[in-house]
Amino acid sequence: MDEVEALRAADNVVQSFVVTDHTPVDLSLLITCVAMLTNLTRKVNTIMADLTALQAAAAANAAAVGSAVSLVQQLSAASNDPAAQAAIDAVTSQLTTSTQSLEAEVTAATPPAPAAVEAPVEPEAVV
Repeated sequence: MDEVEALRAADNVVQSFVVTDHTPVDLSLLITCVAMLTNLTRKVNTIMADLTALQAAAAANAAAVGSAVSLVQQLSAASNDPAAQAAIDAVTSQLTTSTQSLEAEVTAATPPAPAAVEAPVEPEAVV
């Protein structure tokens, strides 16, 4: 929901309150709530975009690890050869580096836990 839709929804809520039961509405409180919801929606959209990018990176890493495992299996058959052992060691080093890089990306892309939101104060009834 974008800001325009949120404001229209707030206006509809206000109109329904005014028309149906003539209850006075604190518009500033309602506008604050709509703004908070709009901000929260933006944050969720950002988190989802980050999550999608992270999932793609993890999938690419999994494919690379699968290829490396296959290569290591092929090389292990020739492990009596010193050159083959050097190649195995090189692939192992690359896998370690790739895994550490992915772990660092996951840590960096993980957003902090959201702060607790205090409930809005109810306006006093007008008599």
